[in-house]
Amino acid sequence: MPLLKKKTHQLVEHLPEGLKAEEQVFVIRFTSEVFRDYDEYLQRILLYRQKIWTCKYTGKSLCTYEEALACEDQALDKMKEFPACYVEPVILMVHHSQMRQEELLTKIFNKFKDSYVPGEAVSAVRNGAMAKCMVRTAPQTLDPSSQVYTVEFVDGIVGTVAQVEIQKRKPPFTRTLLKSWILLTTEQKTFGKDLLIWEANEEYVKQFGLAAELPAEMQHKLEAEKAAKANKSSAKKKKESPVAKKEHESLTPDDDGEKVPKTPRQASIDDFVVKSAEE
Repeated sequence: MPLLKKKTHQLVEHLPEGLKAEEQVFVIRFTSEVFRDYDEYLQRILLYRQKIWTCKYTGKSLCTYEEALACEDQALDKMKEFPACYVEPVILMVHHSQMRQEELLTKIFNKFKDSYVPGEAVSAVRNGAMAKCMVRTAPQTLDPSSQVYTVEFVDGIVGTVAQVEIQKRKPPFTRTLLKSWILLTTEQKTFGKDLLIWEANEEYVKQFGLAAELPAEMQHKLEAEKAAKANKSSAKKKKESPVAKKEHESLTPDDDGEKVPKTPRQASIDDFVVKSAEE
């Protein structure tokens, strides 16, 4: 659904209360929203015609609602091109990441543009010639010169090949496709005051056995933030209480500028002289 000011727009999903079968209503064609009142219908139509909407999957902005909706439909069709063998490794890199969107895209794109994953069809050197095969296991090392893959050739023979023995190919996906796919399968959520964390959709959490709860270090950070907020709130309430105000007013600066309790003024000889004169 198109975004309004980077937030999901809430459609009117229910029918007008007490709607009768013969009653005339106003229906918005592309959202199926039903209105009894023409002014409400007109206001909603005018909102949808403004170029203030954003495509959820591509980030394209300055669209009308219909334009953003069409953009999303195109993006969904395009995302069918995302290679199935990269779904799990990409999801694993996104889930619970705290990176900004562009940083995350760059990290994932750079990791896989020249490397391969299990299940990927490639061509590798076999007996001095290129032969089609399927990657079965991928190396953990990041050094291309020492990367060795286990592959299975079309005749069922399993062997190992070095990175340099695999025929180079184009990156498995473009940055645009990667961005759209991430926005479709994951969501960046805000925890606490300013902790932004990516979370995979529930279906992928279940499919790949991902952790549903936040990692321990993130939970500790949120707990510390919550405790600090509680202490600040408690200190503010104490400061604003009548007792605290009275105690504060009873303090006076000393020679060093520190607040100290006021001491009762000692009567001077002048006080007694004035008093005696009045008597």
